[in-house]
Amino acid sequence: MTYVKEIDDPLGTGKQKAISFSAKYSMPSFWGVAKGQSTVKLQYGKGVIAPYLNTSRITVLSEEGDSSMRFSTDGNLTLFDDFAVSPAFIYEYTKREKTADRTTFIPDTGYSGGDMTYGSANETGIFTGVNVKQNIHHQNLSMLYEVMVNNTINKNGVEGPSGVGYKIAAGPALQLDVLPYVAPILSLTVTYAGGDKEVTLLPEDSEWRVGYRMEVWF
Repeated sequence: MTYVKEIDDPLGTGKQKAISFSAKYSMPSFWGVAKGQSTVKLQYGKGVIAPYLNTSRITVLSEEGDSSMRFSTDGNLTLFDDFAVSPAFIYEYTKREKTADRTTFIPDTGYSGGDMTYGSANETGIFTGVNVKQNIHHQNLSMLYEVMVNNTINKNGVEGPSGVGYKIAAGPALQLDVLPYVAPILSLTVTYAGGDKEVTLLPEDSEWRVGYRMEVWF
């Protein structure tokens, strides 16, 4: 259980409070049908919208009358030699208080989607994806693959904007042996992303992206 209560009001939106509950169950197999492991998590919140159930924040976009829930499951499959397969699925739902005097506009000129508009409509999100790590028989080199699809209804609580977004990504990862007990990883990724522009907020129906990331595990 998580309880959050604001003690000040820096944005002038009123002091708010929220409470959320979560339950988690882990299995020593992938849903009892394959070798691996899996986890199921169920969350419910009052005074917080679904995207913030995994945080200790209330956000200016939530009102005390809002309620939300999230069901998620993920895990790892160990059926395939040289491949680590990690699927995930999330269903989330937010029921917004219709009479609340809520924040409906946030300027965001630094993002390609521009200013963001929010509403009081109920919102549903479904997200599914799979990450794959391939061992290519080199001591420090591997390949990473990712496929993600999401379906959103009434994005950001605005009545109407609904649709599908997707992302397909692949690239090499290099693990650098630098210090004992430390595992730095450098990865390069090529991504093709797209879908309905009302959901993705991309300027086009689809686009290519190239990115890199540096992680350190210890």
